Formats: sequence, C-alpha cells, structure tokens
Amino acid sequence: MKYISIVVISLFFSSLVLAQGEGNNWYFGNYAGLSFSTDPPTVLNNGHLTTGEGCASVSGKDGVLTFYTNGQKVWDANHNVMPNGTGLLGSSSSTQSAVICPKPGTYNYGLKRYDGYFIVTIDYVSGPNGVRFTEVDMTLNGGLGDVVASNKNILLFGTTTIEGANVAKHANGCDFWIIGKEVGNNRFNVYQVTNTGVSTTPVTSNQGLVSSPTWGSIKVSPNSKIVCYNSNNQGTQVFDFDNATGLLTLKFSDTQGSYSSEFSPNNSVLYVSNLPSQNLYQYDLTAPNQAAFMASKLVVGVTTDNGSYDMC
Repeated sequence: MKYISIVVISLFFSSLVLAQGEGNNWYFGNYAGLSFSTDPPTVLNNGHLTTGEGCASVSGKDGVLTFYTNGQKVWDANHNVMPNGTGLLGSSSSTQSAVICPKPGTYNYGLKRYDGYFIVTIDYVSGPNGVRFTEVDMTLNGGLGDVVASNKNILLFGTTTIEGANVAKHANGCDFWIIGKEVGNNRFNVYQVTNTGVSTTPVTSNQGLVSSPTWGSIKVSPNSKIVCYNSNNQGTQVFDFDNATGLLTLKFSDTQGSYSSEFSPNNSVLYVSNLPSQNLYQYDLTAPNQAAFMASKLVVGVTTDNGSYDMC
C-alpha cells in the first residue's frame, strides 16, 4: 500500500534539457497540466491524461508539445490517443510508470524535435510486466506520431520492480543510456540506446544494497554523471555514473526510506521526498565523505498534505 502526497513527473532524461524547451509542457494527475514556456507557468486544461502517479511528457526545443503518456496510453500534441497508443504495460500505481528517451540520429532540425522516441514503461511493484520499451515514430500520422506495433512492449528485464527507471546522456554526445534496477539483488542494468535502437544486453553494476520489490524511483543529474535511487525499504543511494561505460559506483547513502528525488541545475544539491513523512530533504553532493553527506541533510520544505491519497 502506498500513500501519495505528491505527484511524480518523470520527464525524459531528468532535468538534462529542461532549459532548452523539451520539458516545458507537463501533463499529470487528473487532467492537470502546466506550461513552463511562461513565467510564471501557465495552467493547462487541455490534457487527457489521468494517473495516480508516474507520467511523462516531451516537447521540442522550441517548447512545442510532442506527446505525453501515463505508461498505458500515449497522447499526441492534439491530445488524441496515437494509433497503437493503448495497451502499454506501465501502471497508474507505479512511481515512474514511464520515461521518454529520444532515438539517436533522428533529430529533426526543422521541427526542433526528434523523429523517433522510446517510451520506457515500469509496472507497479508486484505487477507481472517488469521494465519494457516501446518505439514512437513521429514521421507517421501526419507528423503527430504513431506507436510502432512491431516494437511495442519489448521486455528489458524483470517481473516485479522497484517502480523506477530513467535515462542518461551518453558521453559521446549522441547516444543515451536506460538505467534500471533489478529486485532480489544489488544489480543495476544499463542499456545503451543508439541509432539502431535499444540494446537488450545490459552493462551491469553490482553496487549498493540488495533491493526488495518495493516502490521507489531513479533520477539522473543534469550532467548525467550522478544517479539517485530512492526506495521505501532501502532508503536513498547516490551513485557516480560513468556515462562512457554505463557503470555505477556507490557514492553516498541514507537508510531513511524515500520516494523521489531531484538535482539542482549545477549537480551539487540533491532533494529527496519521503512518504508518508511530509518533509523535503536537501543533501550536499559535494560532501567529501559519507559522514559529511549525512551531516549536510536538512529539511527545506514541509507539505501540509498528510498523505491521504491511497494507492494499492
């Protein structure tokens, strides 16, 4: 059972390119939306998405909406379900039901967006569907996009999950990495994404604590050099990420259970939420050691939400 006091928006490759427009449009919750193309943000009432937790949106570098998803359906920029855009195997009760990864080599300079994307879906903790990916071809359906039926719900790993995965930029400046975490061990699976598609043979790292099936999330720093894994049971674990090789190395940890996290734009500060606690914590990622990292922990926000929204 999960008590949700905040909505997690799983934007593609974390906040890596938010300043360039790709993360300007958010659709989340029950028909809720925000546009960050204005200051202050503009409320969007035109979305069709409903979800209790994870969702993802992507726009072009000019801030024009491309598509959005709750991990089960995919809506185009006109808020219509894409052809083949139903039946994805994420879950409305997964912390990160979906994250979006561009397909390398498909950037369309005229439209200022990619012509190809992969949606990574993550089932809820006890669900049977594990972590999968689905391809979206934006050249189809009059440029509004189409889910590629022959490359839909392709299994990467797992049945039960930690409800999280994310995407990092490769050191070569073109490719990407999909980062996931197995349960029952301390293994991370990292899959390279190139112009030929998603490699289903992962780079593996055995780092950190053994994970039980539980809710949590994975977040990547803006520079794609740090990965944070949040877990209700295992707490917060911070890893150095070699985005040239795909390998992770444990850097810091806190045993207090956590739900989600985010990085500061300069990669030096980590923010972590805890459920059912009402606190938002801050940590110093420039700390020289584990003791200094824990000493830097501060409560920087408190919500009045008592976690009354109940997802099972």
